[in-house]
Amino acid sequence: MSAAKPKTPLQLFRLGYDALAIADVFSISEAQALMLITKERSSALGLPNPYRSKYVGWPKGSRPYAGRDESASQ
Repeated sequence: MSAAKPKTPLQLFRLGYDALAIADVFSISEAQALMLITKERSSALGLPNPYRSKYVGWPKGSRPYAGRDESASQ
């Protein structure tokens, strides 16, 4: 009887294992398991790792102070 090929962290995650359980399987920390899952997922999807930020800043309001009517102060 041959031993089954060990699953990758991403395969285990997709089977329903959480990062802590994966960490136990590979004898690593939970943070390292999450990092491996993220790297493998990014590679499989052709995405950069870490993801690029889409943050564009807080939107500019139409008034200098929220709720204040400028015409009333003049």
